[in-house]
Amino acid sequence: MMVIDAHAHLFPDALAERAMAQLGAMYGVEPVRLPTLSGVLAEMQAHGIARAAVLQVATKPEQVGPINTWALELAGDPRLAPFGALHAAQSPDDLDAEVERLLAGGIRGIKLQPYFQRFDPLTPEGLARLRRVGDRMVVLIHGGEEMIPVRPLWTTPQALIRLHEAVPEVRLIVGHLGGYLLWEDALEHLAGRDVYFDISFTLHKCPRDLALRIIEKHGCDRIVWGSDFPWAAMDWSPITQLGLSQDEVEAILGGNMTRLLGP
Repeated sequence: MMVIDAHAHLFPDALAERAMAQLGAMYGVEPVRLPTLSGVLAEMQAHGIARAAVLQVATKPEQVGPINTWALELAGDPRLAPFGALHAAQSPDDLDAEVERLLAGGIRGIKLQPYFQRFDPLTPEGLARLRRVGDRMVVLIHGGEEMIPVRPLWTTPQALIRLHEAVPEVRLIVGHLGGYLLWEDALEHLAGRDVYFDISFTLHKCPRDLALRIIEKHGCDRIVWGSDFPWAAMDWSPITQLGLSQDEVEAILGGNMTRLLGP
């Protein structure tokens, strides 16, 4: 069985320690391991992870180019599925050029984090940029609350279903089982729709019965496993303890992500 982590964070060596200090102080949590390239690969080896989608977020438009250049360098490692970065302040021409550059280098996904990138995806400008991405790339977007309360909150399940309905061609993965700490809303508004959920940083917080209701309504063919490393270990064993069939477990742990991203 191939296990793919659909949601792991990676930082350049020169930035990782400072980033973890800042984010750890903000969230009040400690990383399980420093998320450098060597740290990610060591964590993968420790838990038998065959491949990991490694994510970065551009908080400023000038960060997009360097992040994507590094992602393209990482794309040569078969153990990694690096996601690229985009920013709401990019011009349409710049966005198109970056998407084409990423696709030419074999990258099939991008990560969006509205709170840290300070944009509302439902604005006309946000929707226009997502329409330019279209179905060419998978878009993994944070779902629900953060680990601490933040406002404005642009990623409620209610907002994300409006996003999906506005740009149905975009292949969305919604993080954290449709909405971190907002799982009742995810069950009502998002579950069963034509989007994917990742299940990162969820099962230790979401009541088991509620998680199973979301999974049952949404369908195991549209759920992918992720750890949210370095905020959690790449331990996929809780998926095997939900009472799902072997085929369902294998789909969540790797089959669905393979279908989304390709070999």
